[in-house]
Formats: sequence, C-alpha cells, structure tokens
Amino acid sequence: MSLCEGLIAPNQPPKAGPPLLVKPFRENGALTSFSISHSNTIAAPPLQCIQKLMDTSTWPEWCKMTPRANITQTPPIADDTTNVPELHALISRPGYLCRGVKFTADVHMDLDPAKKTNTAAELVRAVERFELDDGRTGYRLAWEYVGLPSFVSCNVRVFEFIEAKERLVDGKLATEAYGWETFSGLGSWLQRSLMSDKLLRGYESWGEDFKNAVESQMEAPLQNVIRPTRRRRDFALVNFLYNPGTLGKRGRDMLQGVLLKKEMVSLFLLLEENRR
Repeated sequence: MSLCEGLIAPNQPPKAGPPLLVKPFRENGALTSFSISHSNTIAAPPLQCIQKLMDTSTWPEWCKMTPRANITQTPPIADDTTNVPELHALISRPGYLCRGVKFTADVHMDLDPAKKTNTAAELVRAVERFELDDGRTGYRLAWEYVGLPSFVSCNVRVFEFIEAKERLVDGKLATEAYGWETFSGLGSWLQRSLMSDKLLRGYESWGEDFKNAVESQMEAPLQNVIRPTRRRRDFALVNFLYNPGTLGKRGRDMLQGVLLKKEMVSLFLLLEENRR
C-alpha cells in the first residue's frame, strides 16, 4: 500500500506541514518537527521513474539540488534486498541504490552549481514494489539522513511512483510521483523556522528537474536509447512493453514474466534490428 495515500494531493506544489509518517523506516517521535511534501505527474511508467532515481550516475545530468552522490558502502545483495525481480535486475549495477547502501550527497540548497551547501550522509532504507487496493502498481525508494546523532537531526525522505489512474492521450502509461521528507531532531526546529522557504524552492526545482529528465529519456529516439551502452538496453524493452501499439497485448503478456532478463533483451534487440 502507499504510505501517503490521501495525505498528498496529486500535482501538489511543495508545501510544509505536519509530520507525515515514515513507518516502517522510522518512528516519528517528540522531536519530529514537520514534513515537506510534493507531487506531480510524469509521462513515463513507474518502473522507469524509480530506475532513473536509483541510478546516481545520472544525477549530475539533471539534479540541481543534489547533483552528485558518492556511494560509500554497498552490502551484499540478498534475496530480500528488494521484493521483486525487476528491481533485482537493477540493484546489482554500479552506482544504483538499493537497501543498505550508504552514500553521501552534495547538497546545493541555493541551486547554484558553484556553491555546495553541505554534504549529507544517507542510508537507503527501501527499494521496493507495492500494490494499491485498486490493483495499481507502485514503486518506493526511501533513505534516511545518518550524518548526525538522531536527536540532533534525523530526516527520512520517501519517493513513491504509482501507476496513474488515467493513461495519457496517446495511450501510454503515466506515473503519479509523490515525495516527502520528514524532519526530526533538535535541528529540525531551526530548519523549519530559518530555511523553510529555501527548502520549498529546492524541492520545487527537484520535482521539475526529475520530471523533465525522465520524460526526455522516454522521448529519445529508440536508436539513441539502445545502441550507445549495454546498460540502457533494458530501458528500451520497458519502453516497448508499456507503450501500446509497439507490441500487441499478447506480446506484452508473454514478455511480462521475463522483463529485463538478458536473454529477452538480446532477442528484442535482434528483432528490432531485423524490423529496421
């Protein structure tokens, strides 16, 4: 289930408000101060959205607020690192986030590429799929700030990418993207009083940057997606699976069970080359 269902409106500009729950990642306590939440609609499938966020190597290309991430610790990948095969196919890649990964993020709160505000130490708490009561699929990524003792500062940031109720005009899948950060610790009260406007501008920029990055990738010519690097081939397959008219219903159903597997990607590429 979604952790923010009914709490964040669709296409909501960033706003500060009462703390939103971040269970099961962490309990909100007496020192929990506030949350900043936001949402928008992205013209891409949910899986493609979370893949873009997981791939920290692309952050410099699109993210003004946190343009760089440096992974400092990666735990061994186990069966329970994530809960579905399509995410397991991604988390083994260099630079991709998965549960248990520790990383530092360069924060540019003024959105000035020449002015780094601070470096934040983060711990990824979840990369997972979930289902809504109405049958729609969503993906969730969450991380927690661990750079200071929790009584001083402990923020949890959560992203959910949910299949939109309505398809786009051209029949393609869209995503309802929700994000929020809950601020806790003694420092959070100072952040709310002194930095709330700057935080809101930062999240507004982040939402616009991320939406543009995902949608521009979806609109790229197919040959530019599948040919430059092997790592992008699975994206081409996802694009075909979720864009009606490219494959028929029978073809999509056959491929769902083997999404992102190497042998199917190779077959897909061969068929596509022959079609050209």
